[in-house]
Amino acid sequence: MKGIKIYLLIFISLFCLGMDGSTVTGKSTQPERFNMSYIFFGSPATYINQVNQTKGSLHVVSPNYFDIDQNGELIVHEWRIDTSFIQEMHRQGIKVVPFLANHWDRDPNPNNPNDKGNFSGRRGLGNRDKLARDIAAEIRKWNLDGVNVDIEGVGRTGTLDGVQRNYRDEHTDLLRLLRASIPMGKKFLLPLLQTPMVGQQAGMVFMIIPVWPSIRTTS
Repeated sequence: MKGIKIYLLIFISLFCLGMDGSTVTGKSTQPERFNMSYIFFGSPATYINQVNQTKGSLHVVSPNYFDIDQNGELIVHEWRIDTSFIQEMHRQGIKVVPFLANHWDRDPNPNNPNDKGNFSGRRGLGNRDKLARDIAAEIRKWNLDGVNVDIEGVGRTGTLDGVQRNYRDEHTDLLRLLRASIPMGKKFLLPLLQTPMVGQQAGMVFMIIPVWPSIRTTS
């Protein structure tokens, strides 16, 4: 997904599904289109102007506030977080849902002895209980509207540090923990794969998972 984060002004038309397959509004069983943009380049001083150039087209912005380090711990890029930007987005009715990135897990290149690979996503899943709590704390601290879980390059299963792991189950459990941890009334986005049919415009499908008291869980 990083390949589509070209610039804020090139935003994404998405189809959003609720947990039951209904739209965000619940008025139809057909997916509802909305517009979202990743914020990956530029500086916080330029964010508001860039959003304004979309002329009210956006429903959600997803800035690069959260990464996962090689130990599976949350990195918060506080220098990118501008409270005046968040407040202005809310004034315009735009949700601020930063994405959680591992920048694509991969094994070391056997032809390059200096390449150590990237295991941040896999270690983050192993550290998912603390990771979920830390994300929830940052959402509260900065008055964010949720989190976009964008962990990439992690297969269903694998061996890491000599331990056989089921990453699919760990990923699912991370989502459960986030639902239990983030403040009620917030939501998180889960990018799903989409293969467009011939003649259709390519896009992405996101599942929007709200956090309401009726679906709140405890660990």
